[in-house]
Amino acid sequence: MKLPPGTSLQSFPLGPVEGFILSRIDGSSTDADIVAVTGLDATTVQAALEKLSSLGIISYGNTLSNPQFVPVPPQSAPRITGDTIPPRPVQDNPSTQRQDARSEEQPTPRGLYDPSELDEDVDIEVDHRRKVLDLFHRLEDLDHYALLGVQRAADKKAIKRAYYEAASLFHPDRFFRKRLGTFKLKMEAVFSRVTLAQDTLTNTEARAEYDAYLGDQQSAAAIEADLSAPIAPLEPPLVDNPLPTTNAPPKVTSSAPPRGSHSSAPPRQSEQARREALAKRLLSGSIAPPRQPSVPQMQAVTNDPDALRRHYETRVEAVRDRMVKEHVQQANAAMESSDWGGALTAFKMAMAAAPNDTELRASLAEAQAKATGQLVENYRRQARYEEKAQRWADAARSWTRVTKTLTDDVQAHERAAICLLKGDGNLHDAAALARRAITLDPSNASYRVSLAEIYIAAGLGLNAKRELEAALQISPGDASIQTLLKRIKA
Repeated sequence: MKLPPGTSLQSFPLGPVEGFILSRIDGSSTDADIVAVTGLDATTVQAALEKLSSLGIISYGNTLSNPQFVPVPPQSAPRITGDTIPPRPVQDNPSTQRQDARSEEQPTPRGLYDPSELDEDVDIEVDHRRKVLDLFHRLEDLDHYALLGVQRAADKKAIKRAYYEAASLFHPDRFFRKRLGTFKLKMEAVFSRVTLAQDTLTNTEARAEYDAYLGDQQSAAAIEADLSAPIAPLEPPLVDNPLPTTNAPPKVTSSAPPRGSHSSAPPRQSEQARREALAKRLLSGSIAPPRQPSVPQMQAVTNDPDALRRHYETRVEAVRDRMVKEHVQQANAAMESSDWGGALTAFKMAMAAAPNDTELRASLAEAQAKATGQLVENYRRQARYEEKAQRWADAARSWTRVTKTLTDDVQAHERAAICLLKGDGNLHDAAALARRAITLDPSNASYRVSLAEIYIAAGLGLNAKRELEAALQISPGDASIQTLLKRIKA
């Protein structure tokens, strides 16, 4: 679309959606064509076309068919002069609503970027700069769904619509021939990630892999929390303690509120009610209150302090036994469904009630081992997906987590080293991981080649040469090793 001489779209109060739709008007497309090509809903397109028409930028029939750009004299359009910041897009703009909703769901942490970045002298309105900075500095924390502002169950149409809305906001071409400064690279990074999100989520196979990856992340976080949670000791006593401390008569207390207190203050919860609530919480409401003894029985134990103590201890033991039984049942059910984190939590709650139970401690150790194994497999799957996506820093972190648990896993050590190298990570750590892989499997020439490549990146040519010569002794016919060795000698 060509503008008439002397006319600039910057002189019109257009929002990003109107500008995006205007760029798709060619004089032959109908309103239905524009809906199809932009991915926006018909209501949004109609509202934008009506606004463009009211500004005199386009003309169309009563049915919104074949909208066409029309020349507009520059003096007839409102102009922005001087240092005036262009107005914000209209508040009912769907893209604005989506961004606002995203901000409410995932607020930008304070201190995420230097506020002075907003003061850069560029041809971008302040609100738009803020949107760019908020997203740019959160790219590593947002998954594809959050980045596009869609739900996990969103269909392809909703994803494409969100993508086109984001593209209208963050595509650098929107500010063609404008001074963008450092915002150009930031907008390109955001737009690249938005495009990746759209490409992934609109491809059935790629989306399934990505969803599995997110599931592994969530599962790993939950298991980490279960493993790190301590065994919290129970708050004794679990039942009322009927033991008298002295033979002194009971004190007479006043029912009036103490001096200086307000009569409207809520009454303090009794110790018995507090204990009962604690027992119900720990037992998930599944345990009935202890059976009260009959009047003759109570009279008998009241007259015998030892009997009274035995009665109390019996009640406590009954509650503890019931708690242990309930939590062990929950743990066993979790283990049958391979929910090792849930089993671990249930066994820890049981241990809180019976800390000296050796059989229970053995079951807890088994659940911990199973949960740790599941966590390692989650990390391994994450690392493979991240490598496939060439997210080297993330892959290095995931592989390193595997090595911290499986100190003899040679593959994890070698892959962590390579990913650190490719992701411009810490070469000292990469070399240590590669050396560990060589220690675990000294007969593998590829591990020595990996270490040599790390040494080359670190500028340690002699060390690299030594490793390549050792690799060549293991695999003398490997042409790639010989080529790399010649490159170092040159």
